[in-house]
Amino acid sequence: MSNDRFMRWRGKMWGAWGILAATCVAYGVFAIAAGIGLAEIDKTRALPLPFQIHALAGGIALIAGILQFNPAIRTRFMRAHRWGGRIYVSSACLASIAAVLNAAFFDVGWATRLSFFLLGFSWLLSTLLAYRMIRKRNISLHREWMLRSFFLAFFFVTFSFWVPILAGNSQGKDTAYFIAVTMSWVPNLLFAEVWIRRTRERGSASTS
Repeated sequence: MSNDRFMRWRGKMWGAWGILAATCVAYGVFAIAAGIGLAEIDKTRALPLPFQIHALAGGIALIAGILQFNPAIRTRFMRAHRWGGRIYVSSACLASIAAVLNAAFFDVGWATRLSFFLLGFSWLLSTLLAYRMIRKRNISLHREWMLRSFFLAFFFVTFSFWVPILAGNSQGKDTAYFIAVTMSWVPNLLFAEVWIRRTRERGSASTS
């Protein structure tokens, strides 16, 4: 790759990261505000405290997570990267556990509850595996599991897009809500898997 092409590619990557970061910060701040009662939520929750923990910790995880994917922070400010990782892992674990608790008492159909449960469980598992990999100094697997974990955290963003789209459709409330929940995290995880596979292929090609 020529130097000019590399600089253009780098500029595009920074631009994409900037848009993603701004989105995560905006949604993260709103989730934090909802968690501490500064933002109005139009739906009464069956378990108010776990929901507040989920919103507060999830907002923190969303902001801390996107900063972990900034190469400048990761390479130049290693201490900040490590502390950001600790904050992300702690908040993601809290948010995912609270999500599993909330799933059991949501006023929705059993299929939607199951989807919420699978989301919370997958988020918790991928986060713990990412932490385990970095403790074992396996950097490549750590990054892969962190990528899966973060794109599950991105549910906070994608869910807000799917609910309005499906709200006006002809499906029943339970069906529409199930589709909105499931489409807000399953495609995220699939996207992460495609990204991971392509990264592995590029790594194999560069070493061959």
